[in-house]
Amino acid sequence: MNTKDLKSKSSFRTKKKAQIDLIIIVSAVLISFLLASIFNAFEIIFKVSQRFPAFFIGEFLIALVVLSIGLIIFTIQRKKELEQDIKEWIIVEKTISESEKRFQDLFEKIPTVAVQGYDRNRKVIFWNKASEEFYGFSKEEAIGKKMEDLIIPYKKRKTAIKLVDSWFKKGLEIYSREQVLMRKDNSPIVVHSSQVMLRNLDNEMELYSLDINITEKKKAEEALNESYKKLQQLARTDALTQLSNRRNILEKIEYERIKFERSKETFSIAIGDLDDFKKVNDKYGHDCGDFVLKHVSNLMVDTVRKQDVVARYGGEEFMLLLPQTGLKGAYHIAELIRKKIVKFPISYKDKEVTMTITFGVCLYDKEMSMNQCISKADKALYKG
Repeated sequence: MNTKDLKSKSSFRTKKKAQIDLIIIVSAVLISFLLASIFNAFEIIFKVSQRFPAFFIGEFLIALVVLSIGLIIFTIQRKKELEQDIKEWIIVEKTISESEKRFQDLFEKIPTVAVQGYDRNRKVIFWNKASEEFYGFSKEEAIGKKMEDLIIPYKKRKTAIKLVDSWFKKGLEIYSREQVLMRKDNSPIVVHSSQVMLRNLDNEMELYSLDINITEKKKAEEALNESYKKLQQLARTDALTQLSNRRNILEKIEYERIKFERSKETFSIAIGDLDDFKKVNDKYGHDCGDFVLKHVSNLMVDTVRKQDVVARYGGEEFMLLLPQTGLKGAYHIAELIRKKIVKFPISYKDKEVTMTITFGVCLYDKEMSMNQCISKADKALYKG
């Protein structure tokens, strides 16, 4: 049985017993006066007392003694019941006090949950140890201060005030959520907040907020997401040249093919192969070959438009995806790249490496699959 039930039971029994006793006494008095009035009892008693005084006095004394004994028994019984009620009330008050102390100690000392209490004016009425650790304000500094002046970032203060006031005035509950609050040094802290509304002993509403620090968790999640993005990028990027790799450009070509079916926006592809590249590796070494590949990659990126995609298709092969470009435009871009590579020899460790490149281009049309388009450009390359 909880303390509330214990109080109710004890109080009910006391009130019920007192009511019964009162009803019996009042009833007895009323009945006595009623009978006396009906049968003119006082006059009869007076006459009898004159004829039989000794008898009457004896009976009267006996009745008085019986009545006195009854009153004494009644008084003793009521005293015992009152003492029992007082004992139960003491037990109830002690139980309530101990229960409140346990919960207060729990909220005061719990290390991972910051608990704050606010009145209807958003002033702090409770501030536990974890709140001091989370937000940097001591209990003495926080008590009596308004919520928005302590932990709410400036840009969010109007919204926070509106939410709290709406719960106090309209009963619109604030749902659990993640939010960024503010420490004493103005640094951000990410918490998961849950709010509950309780009534105090004066029947006034109080708002309690329970916050769990998830700042490190959010940092870990952000780091994980960043790592995932990097992995995604690495999976679609050639490690040497930092161009798109074969997988990435094939995905982009497929996207352009689907877009063509919907909007009829044409596109072309071009495949380029550095001529006699094996001789560069054999004569100058693979470090020089890698340097040449990176130099050619940068030259291609600087030549094409922003919407175009340059990829290392494999080895010394490169592929260009040219959206919204016809066959004539594709020839023009390929020729620009070819001329730049021929015109400017590549300097590597006091050596000049001269390179040429051959391109094959193909305009995509609705009769082709993606593989057929690439195959056609590849055949044009070998023919070149």
